[in-house]
Amino acid sequence: MTNMNFSLRIRFLLRLALCLFVGMGLPAQSQTLDDKALYDWAEKAFPEFFPGHQADQKTGSFTYRYYPASQNALGVSDGVVYAIGPSSGGALLKIDTLAALQCLVFAERCVAPVADLAVTPLKYGNNATFTLTGSGLEQPGIAIHTTSKCPSPKLVTSVDARAKNINCTVSATGTFTVTVSDASGAVVLSRDFSVPEPQVLIQTSLGNVLMQLNPTAAPITVRNFLSYANAGFYSNTLFHRVIPNFVAQGGGYTIGPAFKTPTFAPIKLESNNGLANLRGTIAMARTSFADSATSQFYFNLVDNAFLNYASAVSPGYAVFGAVVQGLEVVDQMAAVPTGTAAGLANLPMTDIVILGIQQVQ
Repeated sequence: MTNMNFSLRIRFLLRLALCLFVGMGLPAQSQTLDDKALYDWAEKAFPEFFPGHQADQKTGSFTYRYYPASQNALGVSDGVVYAIGPSSGGALLKIDTLAALQCLVFAERCVAPVADLAVTPLKYGNNATFTLTGSGLEQPGIAIHTTSKCPSPKLVTSVDARAKNINCTVSATGTFTVTVSDASGAVVLSRDFSVPEPQVLIQTSLGNVLMQLNPTAAPITVRNFLSYANAGFYSNTLFHRVIPNFVAQGGGYTIGPAFKTPTFAPIKLESNNGLANLRGTIAMARTSFADSATSQFYFNLVDNAFLNYASAVSPGYAVFGAVVQGLEVVDQMAAVPTGTAAGLANLPMTDIVILGIQQVQ
């Protein structure tokens, strides 16, 4: 390997990365890799290049393994493969999308001027990367068009002239169409994509709760909640108000307890959205002022019809999702003895800690 010229080294690593993506039986458009499975597969398939790894290393979302005998390293971050070492001529190689990789390694897949369009897994409220591949992407007038579900697409840095990456932010769920047109405006490629309903995993000291959110009924509320969740705001906050046969409320106090100042402005109340405060649903807490919800939310432990929208005078509270898995964890919260401390009534005497909230779909 050390005697190969640089272009062959790059080609080898591209082929290796392709095997890592495809050889493990991953879905055709998948970009999410299981790090350990990737490393184990590489070591088995190419023992001469990846022998005797050291302990796995992790920095943020980036994980990697180093192989002292060959001085090579493999890394993964958010579904992107990285390789560095003598095998790459000392350069850090980044394989950004599977579609680009297939085009670069198998040139016959890029023969058509506009050959294909693929996308990384779509998540509501997140940035999506579409990869357009083909031999004629440098022609003037080639344009990509998306719907309002992923508006204002922007061209971003790409790895090759035959593979162009386009970003937009997913703003709705369901199926939408992306088209590519040539200089005359004629559509040369059309693909349909689907955005699933967003799901979040709430990790607590009592166990995990999987929630499915409803951005169609409560778009402002869901965007607000995801903004706090994706920013890491909820990590190490408490369920600070738990009343059996009523609600379990959290997201506003840290261990102590100490009030945690919200980081975003209060939102408009979306209680008149057709969703009811039923057992297992999640809704936003607020003050007596309707448009005052920020970070705090609550689980309904039972059906609480009196919390629903009734009128402009009695607007109720906005439901924006429901438990998919882990309702028994929510029920366990109601079994924890409560008291009054630090000015808070119905405070669990044993901390119920939110370890983190992550969007998983």
